Amino acid sequence: NAIVKACFDEKRYSEALEKTVESIDRGQYPNFIASKSATWDLHDLSEATSCMLLADSLMSIVDATRFRKVIIISGKGIHSDDEPVLQEKIPRFLRDVAGLEVSMQKGNEGRFI
Repeated sequence: NAIVKACFDEKRYSEALEKTVESIDRGQYPNFIASKSATWDLHDLSEATSCMLLADSLMSIVDATRFRKVIIISGKGIHSDDEPVLQEKIPRFLRDVAGLEVSMQKGNEGRFI
């Protein structure tokens, strides 16, 4: 979604989050909370969309205290044009912007908890 990306790039996260939630409601993006799975797959999603989906979902989990841990699959970046994007940027976003604890899963660079 171009609007989500534009807001994200300008660090207007609340606007990006609002547009992401609207897209989830329309079925354009996965609803991780409704799936009731503790494994979330970000394959084929952009950095902005991934960050906003995670922010929305993780905030919902914190409110509902559903899961103690969530496994997030970003992939290893083999489909990226140059180098992996999500596996470095998503954990940084979650730490720096959302204030969450993130650790890489040993033996798989494309998964973090």
